[in-house]
Amino acid sequence: MKLKLACLPALLFLLFVLACNRQETLLSNCDKSWIDKANEKWGVKSDCGDLYESLFKGIYNGSPVYYLYPDGPGLISASVAPLEYVVNCEGDSIKINPSLGIKEVKILAKSCR
Repeated sequence: MKLKLACLPALLFLLFVLACNRQETLLSNCDKSWIDKANEKWGVKSDCGDLYESLFKGIYNGSPVYYLYPDGPGLISASVAPLEYVVNCEGDSIKINPSLGIKEVKILAKSCR
């Protein structure tokens, strides 16, 4: 009985690691899917100017979300509407509550090279 209890923490750790790896793979597949969709929308990429579009990924309400939004040095002077909707991995539209904000934002792709 003592041997079984001694193995329990190692078994729990192994299950945790396997579960995390599975989720990372799923998210990576989602990232790739949304990058492919964005690149298909953009077509041939040109050189970056002052304003271009980027595919962003962030965390909203604890879940990964994706959105296309203007980006670049010209964004400061551009009149751009605030972000209202994002999508999850499956493509479901989610209305943003500005007070919650999107966290851990990173750029996955740009419409220019």
